[in-house]
Amino acid sequence: MKRQLLALLMMISAPTLLAEITPRPAGFTLASSSLSGYSVVPGARIAWHEQGRELMRDSRLADSELQSLIEATLRIQLDQLGLRFEQSPTQADLLLAYTAATERSLSDQELLRRFGLVPGYSAPEKRAASYERGSLVLYLVDPSNGRVVWRCAAQTLIDFDAQPETRRRRIEAGIASMFETLPVAGR
Repeated sequence: MKRQLLALLMMISAPTLLAEITPRPAGFTLASSSLSGYSVVPGARIAWHEQGRELMRDSRLADSELQSLIEATLRIQLDQLGLRFEQSPTQADLLLAYTAATERSLSDQELLRRFGLVPGYSAPEKRAASYERGSLVLYLVDPSNGRVVWRCAAQTLIDFDAQPETRRRRIEAGIASMFETLPVAGR
């Protein structure tokens, strides 16, 4: 299983990907890349990648229900783009994967090594103890050949003391910004 994931991650850094680093409003920084000339076809069926739903544990996130919030938001964004979520990976046109982590569990160096992208969010030097830089990486894999066709990494500060509603709105805004970099035909 680890070998398959390693092979997948090595494909992520393929030289045919075009990269873009974009500062975004609301304190997010994004870096994205896609295969040259690639566009997702409206109506494409998307399923979870079998090994690609990774929430790197941090005890401060234990009660936040982060994984279910990320996955629900991803499904909403896919729907808004006219893409269909498919339960079965064997019936999907593309497979969606993500990794979410704090800087303690995934450094910029590890982001670069694993995903080939570093958004480069610069956190203020003086920040409260309840803040830490967080990263979310999304990527789409073509199951017919195992190639990553699009990926996007976002970084921002996580406020561990934020109210659940504030956290939800920030995650939704971040993921919406990430999907703005997804090349969709006709958009």
